Amino acid sequence: MWESVAGLEWVFWLLAVPATVVFAIQAVLMLVGVTVDHSEFHLFGHDAAGHGYSPIFTVRNLVVFFMIFGWTGIAMVREYHAGTAVALAVSTLAGVFMMGVVTLMFYGISKLSSSGNYTPDDSLVGQEASVYLRIPAGRGGNGKIIVVAGGRKREFLAQTHGEEIPTNTMVRIQEVHPGMMIVAVEGGAPQKPV
Repeated sequence: MWESVAGLEWVFWLLAVPATVVFAIQAVLMLVGVTVDHSEFHLFGHDAAGHGYSPIFTVRNLVVFFMIFGWTGIAMVREYHAGTAVALAVSTLAGVFMMGVVTLMFYGISKLSSSGNYTPDDSLVGQEASVYLRIPAGRGGNGKIIVVAGGRKREFLAQTHGEEIPTNTMVRIQEVHPGMMIVAVEGGAPQKPV
């Protein structure tokens, strides 16, 4: 029996060390922003936008499984003098448990992400903005404004019905259209063409 346990310990070492090295490389690459985990099986369904799924069988999770499986097996054999069946069972359970923990952790992290997109709406009407790029007269072209929207400064294309508005002029938003703001000089009434 001792020979089979010694052989099993060798198998645990062969799985634990390479998996730990790969895990360390993945961790360093993830810290510098490189994603290497493209092949994944989705356990849960997802919508058209790609939200609401949790990848289970990914390269990252398999590396975590073999790393925890190997180190737990080594501990079971060396420290607890466990037999083959017990060492394999406990190692497998530990590996599956850590796969679940990692999956839930990355699923939670994915829920924290945001696209950063902001869609302007009529709540911006009447809000003050600063002209960033001059706005041509009579809706003859696009300029740009900077306005606080959604809790941060944002830049939008802008037009005016009135005279040309130079850079750094304060304006008020009169209308909101998809991808475009209609503005007028602050304090002035909206000027529409006759």
